[in-house]
Amino acid sequence: MRGVVKGAFGSLSDPSAPFVTQRVSRTRLSQQLPYAVHSLTGIAGGLGYAALVGLVADRTRDGSPGPVRKALAACGQWSLTCYLLQSVVFVALFVPYLGGLSTRVGGATASAIAVITWLGTVVLAAGARSERTQRTSRIRIATADVRPSVGVSC
Repeated sequence: MRGVVKGAFGSLSDPSAPFVTQRVSRTRLSQQLPYAVHSLTGIAGGLGYAALVGLVADRTRDGSPGPVRKALAACGQWSLTCYLLQSVVFVALFVPYLGGLSTRVGGATASAIAVITWLGTVVLAAGARSERTQRTSRIRIATADVRPSVGVSC
């Protein structure tokens, strides 16, 4: 929980904005220190959120998983595919020579696009998991009658 709190405090202001616009030189330590603190609190926040998600998942372990947990688990199982799909969507939308939205939308709109993209990948992963489960069940049923019996028959 401490990591979440540290991450929240570190995200209150973004000290990197003057560096991006080149209004401030990076030579003075007093100007670099806020950026370093912001970066470290971001790491602490990420680890804190990961631990928080693990605690919530562990406490909801009893009983059968609901559709949300199944969808999130599918997204975890297909995490590399989801990550690559999100990257392709972001490049297609935000790169200046394709969609060019990076210069036309603000941070809130970009964040909304990111959340919608993430939700889309979760839904796609859940659908892929459902299809794979059905396919596996059909294969098991089809091969159940064909399996040779184990053991020696006289």
